[in-house]
Amino acid sequence: MVARGYRVIIITSKHSNDLSHESIEEGIKIYRLSIYNFGKKRYPFPRKNKTYKELLKKIKAENIDYFVINTRFQLPSLIGAKIAKEQGKQAIFTEHGTTYLTINSKFFDKILHIIEKLLIAQVKKNSKIFYGVSQEAATDYQSLT
Repeated sequence: MVARGYRVIIITSKHSNDLSHESIEEGIKIYRLSIYNFGKKRYPFPRKNKTYKELLKKIKAENIDYFVINTRFQLPSLIGAKIAKEQGKQAIFTEHGTTYLTINSKFFDKILHIIEKLLIAQVKKNSKIFYGVSQEAATDYQSLT
């Protein structure tokens, strides 16, 4: 996208202390939100500290035309969808998976299933444009809610 002249901004999780909160790599501006280190960093829960608030302020000040969300089950996705809605813009949501997440534990999988349904509902509340990376992903996404 950068090669085509688009300005690209990525908002993601700061999953390693070796990474900075902000960087520009290959012409792409990257904001990394600090997360709590549990669940093998698979389920990033942002640390809503001073740095988080400063980064959100910077992100909201960016003149973003399109918000593209790539993961339904992570809180940074919900943050992106909310910012888009606050700014009167649609988020474009891309579904990659075809089923609920699992950690192969009946008890915890039930909890994850509930959390994921809540996240999907929140993302849908803030976005109306959904695509799947495959027909199966697009079809299965509708059945997840």
